[in-house]
Amino acid sequence: MNITWPRRFLTLIPLAVISLTLHNHARGQEVANKSYTTADKQRVVRLEIEIPAPISEVWSAFTTAEGLRSWMAPVAATDLKAGGIMEASYNPKAKIGDPANIKNRIISYVPESMLSLQVAQFPPTYPFDTEKAGKLWSVIQFERISEKKTRVILIGLGIEEGEEWDKLHSFSVRANGYSLAMLHKRFTDGPVDWDARFKQAAPKASPKPKPKSKK
Repeated sequence: MNITWPRRFLTLIPLAVISLTLHNHARGQEVANKSYTTADKQRVVRLEIEIPAPISEVWSAFTTAEGLRSWMAPVAATDLKAGGIMEASYNPKAKIGDPANIKNRIISYVPESMLSLQVAQFPPTYPFDTEKAGKLWSVIQFERISEKKTRVILIGLGIEEGEEWDKLHSFSVRANGYSLAMLHKRFTDGPVDWDARFKQAAPKASPKPKPKSKK
């Protein structure tokens, strides 16, 4: 079974940035792009969204295997510790440890507050220079707005100058905005039904031609 990795997952982590206004929507909820360039010309991505769920549940959606499977990918595992690995595959028949899986190394974390990651293994279908993308890292922040609402902030760092970097920036901002929208959808519509999604996406078999009638 050949699986094409969804672009939203390819660059959820690490993140990249372009200084353009981008808005994705999930049930009317806006993903805000607050990316900026520092005085010393370092470009930083900053995407934000408000999730209608307690911070403990949103944290779990990012840091547990069950949570990741509920919105990001049908196959996932994570070892929440500094140096631990977060691994996933969009192929429902994949197994943890498969060479085509994507792996992210956990740099550091503060429970229900911050998670920082860097890609440790790219899938073979990754559409950009992995040497460049491997230099990026991301910080995901969780802010309690109320008992039932959480702000998630995705910050991407390590971006450099050049045409190829610009393409990676643009692609990553769009993909990560979509990822945040999908996270929001997980808490408004419920966990993803991966079996139903793959059945819906599967190509339908062509009808067999009718035999010619004998005259």
